[in-house]
Order: sequence, then C-alpha cells, then structure tokens
Amino acid sequence: MINSVADPARVGAPGLQCADVWLRYGPGLPPVLRGVSLTVMPGEVVGLVGHNGAGKSSLVKVLAGAAHPERGSIALDGERMEGRSLRQAMAAGISCVWQELSVIPTMSVSDNLVLGMPDRARLVASRRLTRTRVAEVVARCHLENIDLGATVGSLPFVDRQRIEIARAMALDARYVLLDEPTAGQRGRGRDELFALIRSAASHGVGVLLVDHHLDEVVDLAHRAVVLRDGMVVGEVAGVELTVARMTALMTGFADANDGLGGGGGTAHSVHGRVTDHSAGSRSGACRLRCSKLWSSTLTATSLELHGGTVYGFYGLEGAGQSELLSIFAGATVPAGGSIEVDGEQVAFRTPADAVRRGIVYLSGDRAQMLVRTLSGSDNLLLGQIASKPLWSLAPTRRQRQRIAAGLVTQLDVRGDWRGSITGLSGGNQQKLVIGRALQRSPAVALLEGPTLGVDVAARAQILEMIKGLAVDNDAAVCLASTDEDEVLDACDEVFVMVGGRLVDRLRVTPSLGKERLRASAVAVSVSAIKRG
Repeated sequence: MINSVADPARVGAPGLQCADVWLRYGPGLPPVLRGVSLTVMPGEVVGLVGHNGAGKSSLVKVLAGAAHPERGSIALDGERMEGRSLRQAMAAGISCVWQELSVIPTMSVSDNLVLGMPDRARLVASRRLTRTRVAEVVARCHLENIDLGATVGSLPFVDRQRIEIARAMALDARYVLLDEPTAGQRGRGRDELFALIRSAASHGVGVLLVDHHLDEVVDLAHRAVVLRDGMVVGEVAGVELTVARMTALMTGFADANDGLGGGGGTAHSVHGRVTDHSAGSRSGACRLRCSKLWSSTLTATSLELHGGTVYGFYGLEGAGQSELLSIFAGATVPAGGSIEVDGEQVAFRTPADAVRRGIVYLSGDRAQMLVRTLSGSDNLLLGQIASKPLWSLAPTRRQRQRIAAGLVTQLDVRGDWRGSITGLSGGNQQKLVIGRALQRSPAVALLEGPTLGVDVAARAQILEMIKGLAVDNDAAVCLASTDEDEVLDACDEVFVMVGGRLVDRLRVTPSLGKERLRASAVAVSVSAIKRG
C-alpha cells in the first residue's frame, strides 16, 4: 500500500497540498478527517475516491476554504494558507464546482461566463472586449455547441455543469475541485465533460476529481487517493490504477484474509444483464410488485416487497435508490414498466394517487416533512386531518392535544410538543414525522435517511419504530440510505444499487458487514476484489 503522506522534500514545490488535516463539525463529535495528506500538481488530474461518509466532500470543503480544520495545514505552491474563506481561496486560484451549481439560470450563457472573469467590471464597459474574452473561454473549454445567447436555465443539466466548470476556468483558476461532476450523466454529456476536464489539465490546471464511478477515475486521472473512514488508506497510479485495486482499498478487503465473508448474494458487474429480483425470501403477503420499471435514470427493475419486512435500498450517492422510491411514491412517472399494490395494477401520476393506495413517503429532508408554523402535536396529526373529508368537522385544539398526548407517550417524544415544532430537537421532530406515518397503517412505507442528524438514543428508538411499522401493520417498509450502519441495523434485506440498476440482494445477518455492502456498491465481483 502506498501512503499518500506529504513528502517533506516537496514542501515549497508547486502544487495544492494539505498535510495532516483533521476536521470535526462540532465539539464532542468524532472527526470526519483524520490526518489526511495529499498533493495536486499543476496539470494533474487526481481522483479522490471512497465509500459514503469516507470524508471526500469534507476534504473538498477544507481545500476550498468552506471548512476550517482543527489541525493540519494547507499550502498553495509552497505558501501556507491559513484561515481562508471561499472568496480568498478563489482569489488565490482555487475554484470549486459543487454538486449544487451556482450558475444563474435566468442569465445567458455568455453573461454567466463573464461573471467568472476577474476583470468583469472592465468587460461590461466594452462589448467588443467581452466577445473576445468569451470566445477565448468557449474555444478553451470546447463549448462551441452551446448557444451563448440561451438562458442557462433552459439548458440540459450536463451543459450547465460544463458552463460551471468553464466559468471556474475563466477565473484563471490554477486548481479546480470537482465534486461528482458526472453524477447521473452518461453518453454524450459525460464525454463532453471528460473533454473539458482533460482540456483544463492540458492548460496546466490541477484537478481534484471526486467521483463514485471508478471507471471514470481510471479514464481521467493520473492517480487516485483513496479515503476510508476519514483516513487516506492508499494512493494508486500507473498499472495499479484499476477499479479492482481502488475497490479493495475502499472496502478494506486489501487488509482482510477471509474474503467477503458471509451474507449471501453475488455482486454483479454494473454492465451485466438486467437481473430479476422478484424472487427471494418472503414473510407476509406481497404488498408491492414492480416489473421492468425504468426511467431516464433507472434500468429495468423487477422486484417484490412483502409485508412485515424492512427492505434497504443501498448505494453510493446517485445510485438510483431515491429515484426508485420517488416512482413508488408517485412523485416521478416512469417511462415504462408496471407497478402492483396488493395485487392490483396501479398507475401513479401524482403523490396523491400513491397515498390513496396506502403508500406513505417520508423524505430524508426533515424540513420538507414539517410545517414549521404549527405545533408538534399538529404536525403529528397532519395525516389524520388530511385524510378526513372536507365536509367533516375538524377536531378542536383541545381534542387534537388529547389525541396527540397518547401518541407522543408511545413515541417517547421529549420536550414541549404542544409548542412550536422548532422547539423540539431533531430526533424528536423525526419521531413525530414517523409517528404520522404509523397512524396511516400503510401498505408500503418509503423512508429516506430516517436517522440523519439525530443523536444515538433517538436513532435507536427511530429504528425500533421502523421495525414496528413493518411488523405491526404488515407493511413493506423501504429504507433508502447511503449509511451502512442504518441499513444493517434496521433492515431484513438489502437491495444494492449501482448506476440505476439493482446489482445485489442480501439477507441481513450478523455476518453481513459494511465491507460486503461497500463491495457490492461498486459492482465488482468477489474474484476481482481478491485479485486486487
């Protein structure tokens, strides 16, 4: 294993360097970065890879000036940079392209590019100079096939990404940090992004590329740094820069002698044929069945979900688990395939259609599920109130609180649930959201990241509530998550997704560990991992 520790002999040499960086997001919280060191040289593309929560985005924030480490140093071309802000980092030549794009959708492509130029005040006064400078950026970034007069919001997402990267280069950035630039992109769009990244490197720009698609890292990067649990566990380059080698380092199997261990299931290549996952262990009646379901981001998917079971849908960010649940919830209309609920074929066009068939959905974004102007008790009872016909009399405030009192006791909600929902902790807010679903006695419950941002005690209670939701209601519970611990603690079975495809189905047993999930999530076969 090659450790990516900064070489003292290179201190003062060109490059963007971090050395022994430690970061935590609050007092008493565990560190998310543990002594990370790496270097990006001018004209070099460095891949930064790792499983969910490995620390990739946190490291990007540190390098971009959006987060400040508690220990360690950042140096740009040999000069230490302490206490930087995002603006100061950009002025120094470090530009970051986040997953949430910052291009202005109501402005033209040309105007967005001008916004990225350091002398834009002078350019605004000279239309001729503006055209010249924009033409230079267009040629350098291969944007000839984009209409410069079009509003950015009217363009496909991949073209907006290209404009975002081009704007960073228009800033005369010396180092560009790319956080998942090809998420959800394939075909022409991805190829054009690749060309832009290669063009940046050929002009001497150092590129740090965060990418879950390991084949893209092999295609683009000169070398790759692998993070696991906040630490650098290896660096690979040349003939060692392979999907199998990176996977071995990411999952930890490079350090294990017993292979994958138990857990059942077989990892399949992401490029393999479509697999029918409708067979498998069953407990209660079949509550939901889908056949050859597909969309712009999902490959034909077939599966059955039975009552009394908690199913995990696990994968790296953007693997397709959220999109699949969105179709089940009626928020996304599939391009093809069929869905049955309790044996009857359905065609959901809106979320209301899904609700009427007994499907409840809880977003991973708690703010979307709460009405912040209402009390905790009213938020808890929203499902009951919404299900009543318009002509019926709504319960009085006293009646609502009496009903809620019994429920919050069952849910073990701590704090003033009669007051504003904002006065409760995140864990107690989440209990109310899940409690709302419990009251509906759903056929299918769809949950995304239900324990995100809650403390350990609340997490344990919420996971018990999820299991009770399945067993007590004979419901099929679908839990989409990128958190291995959440999946292993809550679920009976796990569907692993890669690139919009189901690639594995695993029974959760004591022998099934995080390493096994991570291996499946990068869709590399057992034999390939062992060879790595």
